[in-house]
Amino acid sequence: MQLFALLLAAIHSSIFYLFSVICQVSACPSVANAVAVCTSNQTCDFTCNSGFNKVNGACVPVCDATKCPTVANSQSICTSSGTCDFTCNTGYNKVDGACVLNTPVCDPANCPVVANSVSICTSGKCDFTCNVDYTKVGDQCLPVDIDCGPSLKLVDGKCVCDVTKCPAPSNSAAVCISDNKCSFNCNTGYKNVNGACVPNIPVCDVTKCPTVANSQSICTSSGTCDFTCNSGYNKVDGACVPKTPVCDVTKCPSCDNGSAICTSTGKCDMKCNSGYKKVNAHASMSVAFYDNFQTTKNGEPAVTVASIEACAAYCLTRGCASFDFWGGDQCGIQIGGGGFDGFQYSPGVVHGVPGQCSDYNSICPADVANKACYNKSVW
Repeated sequence: MQLFALLLAAIHSSIFYLFSVICQVSACPSVANAVAVCTSNQTCDFTCNSGFNKVNGACVPVCDATKCPTVANSQSICTSSGTCDFTCNTGYNKVDGACVLNTPVCDPANCPVVANSVSICTSGKCDFTCNVDYTKVGDQCLPVDIDCGPSLKLVDGKCVCDVTKCPAPSNSAAVCISDNKCSFNCNTGYKNVNGACVPNIPVCDVTKCPTVANSQSICTSSGTCDFTCNSGYNKVDGACVPKTPVCDVTKCPSCDNGSAICTSTGKCDMKCNSGYKKVNAHASMSVAFYDNFQTTKNGEPAVTVASIEACAAYCLTRGCASFDFWGGDQCGIQIGGGGFDGFQYSPGVVHGVPGQCSDYNSICPADVANKACYNKSVW
């Protein structure tokens, strides 16, 4: 009988345990904005509806800071409970749902002392106002009649550069630079050399200039290459071409039974008449030549001749007193007077007189007769 009672108690206990571990959703607690569920270990739980988050055993609305109300001078945030809130910007405090300005505490008595001024508080900060007849210049009070200097002006209590008073050299423009100092910029085409604006002259090296035949390379004052033609040449279209001698037949020596002509080289010559021919002078005359001397006596305009002999012949046919020959083809004769009127030293010129050197030894200096004179026969 006792054994039966124990068996019955065990069966009853097992049936009670079986029914007690099975979870039933209908028996779970109700949570707002949620759906009850049974977990895998047969305990009650819940899942929040869409738009809600589980927070501390409850379902609270999902928070989006971008959709929170806007409060001036603040940043919107979401709290841990999923509600909108805000934090105030730097310099502001949260007061009754708003962000109000932080008012610093300023006491003029504790502000730094500036000479000739009265300390004040501005926006919660120390400041000062200058006494009568003083003006604020930076962090000090200076007399109103302050003299800023020749190139400065007083603006809002500060001495600043005045470009209209800045000195500037020619070919430049005045400017103000840092530290309120005057300076200048050279105009285009000029450069600063020791405080002056000088032209930007290109550097010319004559050894690197183009070579032109019959010329000498040079550098112009503007720093560019150029050239000068050698003696006997003229500059024509960027080249040096031989000079063409100018011959005037009316100024050429004349001769009997012939006529004066100009040769293709631009020099005087003669052409014999029909029935006559050129011959060496059978009635030759002697002429004394003095190298590197000339007369200072005024003579006739020079003519162009082929040689010094032609010049002497021209002189003789004209009955001249003397002649000068230079440049290889120029002949100037003197009519009348003596052969040594105004006789002087002149390099490169040959002075000639009819006759021989011995004819003039008594009327010209001995050193001239001995060193410079020689005789020639011309027809």
